Amino acid sequence: PIATAQVMMRMKLTCWGVKGSKRCTKHTFKFVLFLTIVTASITYIQIGNLDDDEMPLTLLVTLLSFGIYILLIACCTRVAVRDKYGIGNDCCCGRRCCSAGYRGCVDFCNTFWCPCCSVAQMARHTGEYEMNRAVCCSETGLPRVGAFSAEGAV
Repeated sequence: PIATAQVMMRMKLTCWGVKGSKRCTKHTFKFVLFLTIVTASITYIQIGNLDDDEMPLTLLVTLLSFGIYILLIACCTRVAVRDKYGIGNDCCCGRRCCSAGYRGCVDFCNTFWCPCCSVAQMARHTGEYEMNRAVCCSETGLPRVGAFSAEGAV
């Protein structure tokens, strides 16, 4: 979720994965980070309180809701990246559903079946890592403009 939020910040997307004004997109990373921390905390607390083999409803609802949210924003972010960079939309199921207007079919399949690869691909497309080094702990995953490294200007 964190790398997806970093890509969302680069693409200037809201916390729902759609284009937005600077005012609407400036807290996207913080919102996703907050949601991730809350979900992890609830999961940790609930798992620590398990008495038997049953999963508490609170934990099930929390994990399901968070999973659906992450899938939604990752799919929307993939669509935004493909639109911005002119990346084609080849249909994943062998039919013509994607060309018939169902634009998210490929994005959903890629994100659902291989989320790590999907996020890594989006990060590479938007990161320009040949020119910028990756920064783990930043809102965009890239150094701030005007920042200096030990080797000189970034």
